[in-house]
Amino acid sequence: MNRNYYKLIIIILLLTVNCLLFSIPCNAHFPEGQVYLAYNFGNITPTIDGREDDWSKVGPSYTINTEDMYEVLAGMGKLGSGVDLSDFALQMKVGWSSVTNSIYVFAKVYDDVHIVNKPPGILGWGTAQDGIVLYIDADHSGGKYSLFNGAGYTAEDSYRYENSQAQSPEFSYPNLDGINQCVTTMATWYYEPGSPFMESAFTYNGISNGAGTTTYEIRMGPLFDDLYWLGLDNSKTHTLKQNEIFGFGIELFDYDTPTYWDDLVWSKMIFPKHKDWNLNGQMKAIADASYFSDFLLSPPEVSVNNTSWGRIKASFR
Repeated sequence: MNRNYYKLIIIILLLTVNCLLFSIPCNAHFPEGQVYLAYNFGNITPTIDGREDDWSKVGPSYTINTEDMYEVLAGMGKLGSGVDLSDFALQMKVGWSSVTNSIYVFAKVYDDVHIVNKPPGILGWGTAQDGIVLYIDADHSGGKYSLFNGAGYTAEDSYRYENSQAQSPEFSYPNLDGINQCVTTMATWYYEPGSPFMESAFTYNGISNGAGTTTYEIRMGPLFDDLYWLGLDNSKTHTLKQNEIFGFGIELFDYDTPTYWDDLVWSKMIFPKHKDWNLNGQMKAIADASYFSDFLLSPPEVSVNNTSWGRIKASFR
């Protein structure tokens, strides 16, 4: 074997060691080099009631605004053409607690036309009305976690792997049938109302199909490294730890057409035109956790601006 071969082996080993040193897989996350902060609530955690008061101590270092988002269909936000806060305005915060082993999310969304017209009985509304989808990869492993229903996959694959190693719960309010949260997984025990793994509460101040502000408050935990639809005993929960990075994604939809359910073409999966705001500037997070964003499980009372992963790594040495 020549010397170049041995050099290649050494380079591969060094890259592997580098990944192991920081306990984070070598998967791309977006935006590249950006790490957001999750506030450490400790043992004083929010009451999930759809109100903002428990989040007043969570400062601007943890706040995500409309200006921080990418609108990927019309090219607005950080993709280039700015934002129109009279059309859509977001304020969002993420927190966590080792005491409850949970992630907490608060979002307040103003929309000049708030469209929530899901017909009763439909569970997976996803991209079909105004609402929010959260993407969680607790162990930061990346990789495919959804859409196991195409060529090369069996029905058993879809049952077993859909939302298993990462989860993507959907929230929308107010739906007429009272079903305001769901996850595209056969593990209904994970997300059904009353589940200990997911709580959500909402308020809406506005008029139907008109201007209004929706408040989302959500708790998720324990999170799952392997969510198996057969039950908790077959699944692998995750333990959140201070100073770790977890994969997280945020996506919000903004429809402006009240008749959109009548305009859907389900056989071709064609949806009426809408706006799609997300934190990572990608469209691939719907199936691949490698396209989530990076969030740091902050120590108590961190008061720093969002920073790069390089600076955070340096602070740990």
